[in-house]
Amino acid sequence: MQIGSKLKAFFTLKRLSVWFFAVISFFIICFLGGTFLIISPPKWKDPALKIPDGAEAFSTVNPNGHKIPAWFYKGEDKRGTIILCHGHGAESREFAPLIPVLLKMKIGILLCDFRAHGKAGGWFTPIGKYEWIDLKSVIDKAVQNGFLKTGEPIVAYGRSMGAALLANGSSKLPEINGFILESCFAELRIAATRDAKRLFNLSDSFIIDLVFIISQLVTGYEYYSNKPIESVVGIASRPLLLIHDGKDPRATDQDFERFRKKMPAAEILIVPEANHVQSFSVAPLEFEAKLRGILSMSGLNPAKPQSL
Repeated sequence: MQIGSKLKAFFTLKRLSVWFFAVISFFIICFLGGTFLIISPPKWKDPALKIPDGAEAFSTVNPNGHKIPAWFYKGEDKRGTIILCHGHGAESREFAPLIPVLLKMKIGILLCDFRAHGKAGGWFTPIGKYEWIDLKSVIDKAVQNGFLKTGEPIVAYGRSMGAALLANGSSKLPEINGFILESCFAELRIAATRDAKRLFNLSDSFIIDLVFIISQLVTGYEYYSNKPIESVVGIASRPLLLIHDGKDPRATDQDFERFRKKMPAAEILIVPEANHVQSFSVAPLEFEAKLRGILSMSGLNPAKPQSL
């Protein structure tokens, strides 16, 4: 009886150990898988969303060896150009609904897919820390191809990660005359904490730091120092439009107020009912009015609305 009890206890302990390691392994796999999806977001697979016809496609290679595809819509001479910078997990096609509005302004339109997104090369994304290098490469190639002319003004509009890369690279992009930042996070570490709480009900803890550490080890990118709030001062006296989406759970009121305090001369557009990067779809007339204003302030000459 005593031997039987010991055997039963042994096999019970062994069963519990197997379950324990199975559960731990499951959480490790989910953790690593989730981390990988952040640093290597899946490609969009929505064939219905396409940018309008008429763009001339070209590509360049950034200094890291990643192919960066780009598209250019030619505008009328001396009206200037707007550059569109997409967010994390998205691509240039996210601007498809906005492009027809811009085409009516008869300005040039330049857009691209940043590394690890859309049709671009590269496995991993710096989430707005270094993509300004991709943008710089695209601008240089556009100049080389004759799409951008020396002296004609440029405004860059970024959403979320696209806004972060513009803020982070603002001091290194002197060719840009004006900036539009929508749903820009102030610090990536804080934004990650919000997402963890919102999506997984995880409080701020070492788990988030572990994600950052593993991400840096895998990609070689520094994520902790991704703080657009510190780099945005590189815009200096150039025109800036800050767009805040009132129901944004990622770039919150707190982030927006920090940017407004840091850049007190900035133009402001607040869309109370808009979610993350949804200002144009929720309030298209207000958006266009503010857009035209910042374009003009930056030296562009958008065609007047046809109704005028």
